[in-house]
Amino acid sequence: MNRAGPPPPAPEPLRGEVFDAHCHLDAMGLDLAGIPAAMAQARAVGVVRVVTVGDTVASSAWCVD
Repeated sequence: MNRAGPPPPAPEPLRGEVFDAHCHLDAMGLDLAGIPAAMAQARAVGVVRVVTVGDTVASSAWCVD
């Protein structure tokens, strides 16, 4: 499901680097080419690594790609 409208503003940067152990990049409506920009936004607030997970067979396959 894609959200209509512009994304919300970025939060304030975190005090230190964090690892997001459960995210859903597939649910953001991105194609694979959009992942670097999403990760750059995450890095800008202190998220240095993520694990993206699927909740269906199709979204899990997307995560593996």
